[in-house]
Amino acid sequence: MEYNTTRKKLIIAEYGRNLQSLVEQVCQMEDRDQRSRAAKSLVSVMAQLNPSQRDYVDYRRKLWDHLYIISDFKLDVDGPYDPPSPNTVHPTPQRLSYAGNKIRFSHYGRIIEKMIDVVSEYPENQEKEVLAPMIANYLKKSYLTWNLDSVTDDVILKQMNIMSKGRIAMDNSQPLWVANDLIVDPSSASKKNQKRKSIKHKNFRRK
Repeated sequence: MEYNTTRKKLIIAEYGRNLQSLVEQVCQMEDRDQRSRAAKSLVSVMAQLNPSQRDYVDYRRKLWDHLYIISDFKLDVDGPYDPPSPNTVHPTPQRLSYAGNKIRFSHYGRIIEKMIDVVSEYPENQEKEVLAPMIANYLKKSYLTWNLDSVTDDVILKQMNIMSKGRIAMDNSQPLWVANDLIVDPSSASKKNQKRKSIKHKNFRRK
């Protein structure tokens, strides 16, 4: 299980940890063109997750600003706007609205369920092909976070198919990330922090 003390800080709470995890996936993509396509797809999802943003002037630019902010300004893509400066941004998106219906898989959360609903409506095109594996990897990470047992890709893909009512379908031709790449071991994270502190202490004593 992943503990709150080892989880990364939630940068814009209104978008939730689900979207932040997807942004992290985009930042880790090695191919710039692939990163750029994935970033544009995420902005489209953000616009539909938070339609109230459309009331703002130049709302599309605001969404891109939020995307850069969520990435901690590490996102390097060919976007329609220049990245905002870390010293000048103050994100204040409106809180997402939630339906009162029960969540089928509670460990995934309501935001990812809504995100799947949004992506489910997309036509079968490249944008949907980019987002589907990103969402599947996040589902696998969430499953492993709240369940100590391992999980197969088949289980994750089946649950995504159920949540999307069959409108997002993937096969095993594109394997999901392995557990070690998705979950941080709290003990190893603690050891790394202790090692960093030890190095800083030694450097301080040398001065």
